[in-house]
Amino acid sequence: MSPPAFQSSNEAPRALPDAVPADQSTRLESELDRRPRVLIVEDNQINRTVVEAILHKLGVQTAVAHNGREGIEMAGAHAYDAILMDCMMPEVDGFKATREIRKGERNHDVPIIAMTSMSMPGDRELCMTAGMDDYLSKPLRRAELDAAIHRWLPIKPPVGHQDADNDDRSGTKVT
Repeated sequence: MSPPAFQSSNEAPRALPDAVPADQSTRLESELDRRPRVLIVEDNQINRTVVEAILHKLGVQTAVAHNGREGIEMAGAHAYDAILMDCMMPEVDGFKATREIRKGERNHDVPIIAMTSMSMPGDRELCMTAGMDDYLSKPLRRAELDAAIHRWLPIKPPVGHQDADNDDRSGTKVT
């Protein structure tokens, strides 16, 4: 049983020790603040989970929108360093969402990377015409996602994280 936080009802409360010393906590918060933020706009839960896990291993903070409408709202409310955009989603597709984000004041010039199962000739051009900056064809491969993120964001692996090149799951696919 842990000791009580108060010795008696007449005494002032004692401060419980912090789990992380204050100077180290400030340093950790500062490191988190410098990590790039990426918005994932994807309607498929498995794809969202896999992409988010890969980005976390790269030391990237993530936010998730479940469809294009949510993506537009989130991009209008928060600053991101990049947006990963599925093209085929319910409510608002990735093409329209990208055009709307580009019209806004916030994130109008952020890199938007298409993630799409569309892989026919001309599909890449459709994405670029809508205002996207890069194109990843599904099923995504971990190395391709990693390369796209590094093309657009100046990131370095976080301390204690395994380098993607040494990860035996580097062929992970997202459909």
